[in-house]
Amino acid sequence: MMTLDDIQQIAVIGAGLMGHGIAQEFAFAGYHVHLHDVSHEKLRAGMERIRGISRCLWRTTSPVRIKSMKH
Repeated sequence: MMTLDDIQQIAVIGAGLMGHGIAQEFAFAGYHVHLHDVSHEKLRAGMERIRGISRCLWRTTSPVRIKSMKH
């Protein structure tokens, strides 16, 4: 039976307003995150939002581990 401790990777579908925030929160919690979107532009914009927030929080958090993927 799977437990929460068994989860190491998270996939987030959609890099928009909510998706990038969800991906960021899981990454800050220590998970490896795969961020997916059908639009390369939305994926790029979501990653930029994450980078911007990460720069502000860098001193108090661990490095963000997010891999972006266009579908």
